[in-house]
Amino acid sequence: SIANLLQKATPVREIVIDGSCIEYDITYREVVEFFGLQPRHLRVFTQERALAGIIPYENMVVYKFEHLKGMLFWDRLMIFDAHLPSVHAFISTLQASMRRNGLIEERLK
Repeated sequence: SIANLLQKATPVREIVIDGSCIEYDITYREVVEFFGLQPRHLRVFTQERALAGIIPYENMVVYKFEHLKGMLFWDRLMIFDAHLPSVHAFISTLQASMRRNGLIEERLK
């Protein structure tokens, strides 16, 4: 039921544009309340058979591509299910790319 789903929490890793990371758990109720997400759009995160999805909002994009799901803002990326090995591997690769790009940018100054 939707009531049970709203109580479910997921580990999140938030990667900020400056490369810093924040880790926390968030319930789907909090996602709906904090970000104004429509409850029907939670299906993108919770139904395993939902293959892919992009749902644009005014100030964010909700996304799901296979095992990657979360929300994209202009200054940060929220990645859900951060505890899964495949998601963790993606996060590590993304952070390494951000560090490399930062080093390249510094050399060009």
